[in-house]
Amino acid sequence: MLTRAYVLGHSFHVENKLDRREVDISALTNDLHGRLEVTFTLNKEQAANIRLVAQDLIYSSQRTSYLTLFLDVEALVRKDSKRLAITNVYGNPSRERVVSSSIKQICSSVRNGWRADIRDSCLGSKTTCLTEFTFESATKYKTGGPGKDLSALYSVHNALLVCATLVPIVPRTHLPAASLHIRESCPR
Repeated sequence: MLTRAYVLGHSFHVENKLDRREVDISALTNDLHGRLEVTFTLNKEQAANIRLVAQDLIYSSQRTSYLTLFLDVEALVRKDSKRLAITNVYGNPSRERVVSSSIKQICSSVRNGWRADIRDSCLGSKTTCLTEFTFESATKYKTGGPGKDLSALYSVHNALLVCATLVPIVPRTHLPAASLHIRESCPR
């Protein structure tokens, strides 16, 4: 609405229909700019692109750190801002703060979904075999899907994640001095 008022005001000014009253266009522009900065949010396409990047990065067969996912996503979004349609953000600190906060929320959501998918693959009524879980998760998380030749590293990585999900976390003070007791076999 403010943008429309600005355009209308500018049009009147250009056509000299303001009854010769002096209007400070720069002040109006600065006021509009300030109001738009306060209300800046990501649009649906930008948020969807960030989610796709986060899903692709979380499903990497090389990923071992999940809590810092948002740092990797933010670096990739900053690097590929033009391709991801996020060109109106970088260079403006207030917008960068909004994007950073949104990236953290999106990454947390993706991480929780990934954790739930791993849990559901081995517990409850939705259990699946490792091959099926790898294919389904690659379809859901990997950009471009599983493709023709999904690397065996994804299956190994998923197997390790499933086993780590099933092994109870035991404080080091309760471990026997000689060895770490792990369940003899994972369900897959």
